[in-house]
Amino acid sequence: MPCERPILFSQGIDHNATMSILFLVGQPPYPSDTNLVRLSMAATQSSIDIAWGLIDTLELRNRTISVLGEWKPVVHEDGLFEPKERLTLTDFNTIWVLSLGRRSTFLDKIQILNLVPQERFINNCHALLHLNNKYSLAALPKSIRQPERLASANTDSIKHVLQDKAKWMMKPAAESQGRGVYQLSVEDPNAYSILDHEIPPGLRAFRLIESRVKEIEQGEKRVLVAGGSFIGAYLRRAQRDHRTNLATGATAEQTSLTENEQYICQVVADHCETRGARFIGIDLVYPYVIEINVINPGGIGTLIKLGEGDYAQRVINALTLHNP
Repeated sequence: MPCERPILFSQGIDHNATMSILFLVGQPPYPSDTNLVRLSMAATQSSIDIAWGLIDTLELRNRTISVLGEWKPVVHEDGLFEPKERLTLTDFNTIWVLSLGRRSTFLDKIQILNLVPQERFINNCHALLHLNNKYSLAALPKSIRQPERLASANTDSIKHVLQDKAKWMMKPAAESQGRGVYQLSVEDPNAYSILDHEIPPGLRAFRLIESRVKEIEQGEKRVLVAGGSFIGAYLRRAQRDHRTNLATGATAEQTSLTENEQYICQVVADHCETRGARFIGIDLVYPYVIEINVINPGGIGTLIKLGEGDYAQRVINALTLHNP
């Protein structure tokens, strides 16, 4: 929902303040219930100076890295904001990447951002590069269960594996919001046609297939973790098709975590934090971990709608982002 009125995040900017955050974002608009707006408001309420910068405007001039952005950003009714100056990344205590921008320049941006001291990032370049994909689940401790998986650009390999189970899920390794996710069965006459469409001959596009776990019929839990602390969780139930993504029409409802689920999430969170990710979303269908979300795990707005509490402020506090 667009903002009803402009939001002013800070009444005065002190560039030498103890704590400042630069949110690196994609192109507007920015609805009022997004992580960007809610986290910005929570940071401002904690007397933290904030700025937004468009990640696709990153520039490296000699040894200086800058981005087109704005201190004290103002969000207008249409969710737009107008960047007015170039901001130097090393002027900020904290850098929070909430979008990777255009896919075609992803590697360039990661290589440039890697020149900035990595301790300043909420999720550093190692995490953005190596954890923000479904392949990374294979590196989790062996005690963490996962569906059977195959990642390949070879349709013959995928067709062979399809024979082993009644139902499989096929998805891109680094997409979000349920885009490009199919439920496949060897008995489905469209299965091979879908494969040929997703992996055209000669293109060699990678796709990942995983066995469909029956437990997902009871829903999938999105769990938010920040700074190693559990922030909140909600249950997503598929409605229109097999996907549990809210963007595809799934519904959200209140939930809690069992002791076993908390243990799994703590193991995953510890694994990610040692690799540079301090704010993550975990998709859990007990006893399976389905996905780890590193870039901008949605859920703060959903948690707020489902119950009382300022979950954005909980994230800021859990990450120990504050001024003395």
